[in-house]
Amino acid sequence: MAAGGAGAAVGDARGRVRQPQSPERFAEPLRALREGLKDAGYSESQNIAIDYRWADNQVERLPALVAHLVRQRVAVIVATGGAISARAAKVATTTIPVVFNVAEDPVTLGLVVSLARPGGNMTGVTTLAAELNAKLGALA
Repeated sequence: MAAGGAGAAVGDARGRVRQPQSPERFAEPLRALREGLKDAGYSESQNIAIDYRWADNQVERLPALVAHLVRQRVAVIVATGGAISARAAKVATTTIPVVFNVAEDPVTLGLVVSLARPGGNMTGVTTLAAELNAKLGALA
């Protein structure tokens, strides 16, 4: 689930799998997610179910989307829509693991306690793009 549209909840293969059409810009992250799961021994429709949610750039839909995933008791929430979807997941649950992808510092965003030891149920990947862009600008 994400503001722009991407997100997935991962559960066991006994759950229902719904796969609405994903926005093109999320094709690569979703391919990488499926590949990583495959490398770990998981395959859709065999031993894992992925329940996709798309906000279609309607940020106000995020709380309801993530609340639905929480009610389903999914095993993990993957929030690939940046800080806004990661925040929605953080507000919705403190127990289900949430994996995010953000360009900003997740500590500054309040998603994790530290990069070395995130704490809580939130973890993810950051490019720290804002910090890098500021440094690149200083070099120009």
